[in-house]
Amino acid sequence: LFRALPLASIAIASGRWGNAKRTAAVCFVFLVQATVFGAAHANYPAQPAHARLVELLLPSVGFGALYWRWGLLPGVVLHFIYDVVWMALPIFLSDSNTIDKLLVVLCASLPCLAILAARALPRTNLTTEGDETANDLLNRHRNAAWAKGAYSAAAVTVPRKPQPKMP
Repeated sequence: LFRALPLASIAIASGRWGNAKRTAAVCFVFLVQATVFGAAHANYPAQPAHARLVELLLPSVGFGALYWRWGLLPGVVLHFIYDVVWMALPIFLSDSNTIDKLLVVLCASLPCLAILAARALPRTNLTTEGDETANDLLNRHRNAAWAKGAYSAAAVTVPRKPQPKMP
């Protein structure tokens, strides 16, 4: 929500703008979304009131740059790993049972195990004869809305009815 909506929206909306104007708009929205992300994650009181926001500005910019370069999924995975490490730290530092520690490791590795299981399953052909190949389909849907020339006027075409010729 903090990344995809503002950054993808400005990337799509500014596709027809000039290069300098587009860069300025994207930078402005990038800083605004980083500030909103940091403010939303400042969930405990601090003195002065803006200290937590300033503290979270650098990680917010880092997560934004990660999203801008590689898309949403790496940021989600990194955020998951970050949360697991900080939330499980008391369990690993305490004299708790080994079972508790094993459960944390097992639950944290479930997403990786799901990906490995999906890769182990036989692949099915998503397309029929004569259609685009699965690789073309995947490449067409990659996260490249802000790549240079991705949203040119030629790339975004709207079918139009033929206009009657003027006499």
